[in-house]
Amino acid sequence: MRKKYEIKAKVVSILFDYTVHPFFECANGVDFMFTPDSSFNDILIKKGYREEQLKDLGLPVKTEFSEFMDKNEAREKLSMIVGRDTDNLDETEIIKASVETVAENTSDGVIAPLIFLTFSGPVGGMFYKAASTMDSMVGYKNDRYSQYGFFAAKLDDILNFIPSRISALLIIISSFLLCINGKGMYDGKRAFRVFKSDRFNHKSPNSAQSEAAYAGALGLKLAGGAYYFNKYVDKPYIGIETRKIEREDILRSHKILYVTSVLCEVLCTAAIFIIMKLNMIFL
Repeated sequence: MRKKYEIKAKVVSILFDYTVHPFFECANGVDFMFTPDSSFNDILIKKGYREEQLKDLGLPVKTEFSEFMDKNEAREKLSMIVGRDTDNLDETEIIKASVETVAENTSDGVIAPLIFLTFSGPVGGMFYKAASTMDSMVGYKNDRYSQYGFFAAKLDDILNFIPSRISALLIIISSFLLCINGKGMYDGKRAFRVFKSDRFNHKSPNSAQSEAAYAGALGLKLAGGAYYFNKYVDKPYIGIETRKIEREDILRSHKILYVTSVLCEVLCTAAIFIIMKLNMIFL
C-alpha cells in the first residue's frame, strides 16, 4: 500500500515539474539525466511525458522563426514535426502549420499523456505513448502500411476520443483566462463557437477538436488542403479568419498550450489526491 502511494506522489511531482516548467528547461538547455538510483517507474514517467512535451510541439520552429529565421531553415525544422510536404510552403503556410501542430499536440502530446499517466499509471502512460507514436509513424493510408496503419490509426482514435474533448474544453477555459491580459488577441467565446461548429471538420473524430478551439481563440482560419507525399489532399477549413496570421501567433499558441497544461495538471493532481484519500478510507 505504501509503495502505491509513493508511486502516486512521484507522478504528482513529475507532472508539476514537466508541465509548469518545460519552457524554463528548454530556454536554459537543461536536460534531465537518469541516475543509477532512478526507479523503473521514474524512467517510464519521464520518458513517456517529457519527450512529447519538449521535442514534438514545434519548439524548434517557435523561437527561431519568430525571430526571423530563414524560410528554408524554418521549412526544414517544420518537416521534422509535421506530416505534410514543407518544401514549397510560404511564410503564412509555415506559421499556420506550426500553430496547427501545437493545437493538435496539445491534446496528443500533453493532455492525453497526463490523463493516462494519472488514471492508469506509468505503464498506461507508456502504452498510450507507444500507440500514439505508432500512429504518427505508420498511421497513413498507403499500400505499404495499409493494414498495419489502419490498426494504428483506429487505436489512436479510440485512445484519444475522451482526452481530445477534454483538451478542447481546457483550451476554451484557457482562452477566457488569457482574455484578461491578452490585449484582445484571445477570445474564449469565439473559441467555444468555433469548437461547436468545426470540431468535426476532419477525417479523424479527434484531430479537429483542439484545433477548432485554437482557431477560435486566435481568430484564425486553420487546416485546409495541403500536399502529402507529393499529392494534394483537400481538407475542410477550421475557424473563421478575423485577421491575417502572423509570426507572433506561434508564440500565442504556446501561451494557450502552457495555460492549458497547467489547468490539466491541477485537475490531475486533484484527482490523484482524491483517489489516494478514497483508498485510505475504503481499503
